[in-house]
Amino acid sequence: MIYRLTIISNEEEDFVAEILIDPYDTFLTLHEKMLELCGYEDNQPTSFTICTPSWKKLQTITLLETDTAADEDAYVMEDTALNDFLEDEKQQLVYTFDPAARRHLYIELTEIITGKSMRGAEVTKRHGNPPAQTIEDDEPFELNIPAPRSSILDDDIYDDVVSDEDINEEGLDISEGQPFDS
Repeated sequence: MIYRLTIISNEEEDFVAEILIDPYDTFLTLHEKMLELCGYEDNQPTSFTICTPSWKKLQTITLLETDTAADEDAYVMEDTALNDFLEDEKQQLVYTFDPAARRHLYIELTEIITGKSMRGAEVTKRHGNPPAQTIEDDEPFELNIPAPRSSILDDDIYDDVVSDEDINEEGLDISEGQPFDS
């Protein structure tokens, strides 16, 4: 089995990428592939957050172990397999790459490919540039709530990247409801 993940940014509208990954791999493997994909340094306390279809926070998986309340489960990327939390197509998660400025990339499990297997992760498609990893102090930043749109993809640009069947109002269209808020 292989997971096909689609990644978008609400800061760089032309950025879209796809990663194929073994579902038994850990969130750490996905984190490392995200760093490679975006050209980011491994110097931020990044995290993944599993979300509802309206991007509300369900569970966070952190890079490093953190103190949590006694009644909360703590999950660390190195010890948590993707298939522990990702089980169904269209499941959504958020990759927080700049926690100080609350900046994220949005990810969707767009396809579960059965009958095939792989080891590790591979970036299979990429269009546009990801947002800068951090914002310079002199750059103003506002939490960028995505503008409503019928699709996150412009057919002319992304036809060979992701089809409309892969993404619909139940998928990565982040104009529905409130975007992820940590």
